[in-house]
Amino acid sequence: SGRPQMYTLKRAVSVRETYYSFVSITVCSIKNLVAVADESNEVRMYRAGSGRGVSSFCGCPTDKGSVTSMAFDCDFIRLLVAANDGFIRLFNHGNGMLLKQFALTGGRPDVAAMKSTE
Repeated sequence: SGRPQMYTLKRAVSVRETYYSFVSITVCSIKNLVAVADESNEVRMYRAGSGRGVSSFCGCPTDKGSVTSMAFDCDFIRLLVAANDGFIRLFNHGNGMLLKQFALTGGRPDVAAMKSTE
């Protein structure tokens, strides 16, 4: 059917059932993936069709920043994650391995949005 699908993603973190708000969501229709980052800097990958979790990793491995934006690379193999700590990090979204990080220079090092293009 041509109707858009609606997904509800809920996540309880820790024994105390602390809930974190989502800060960034990006979709890769080619690979049928949804990437979700929350206030705790955890990035979770889900299958768009089933909502099944695929992987998770920390998108900002320092205590000096938090995830602000995400985008898949043009090959849809890696995930770019921007944080307000002055870095954009490139991850393998399948296993969460940090492949490279890019330091932002000049002015405020915040990235509010990113978009990948083919």
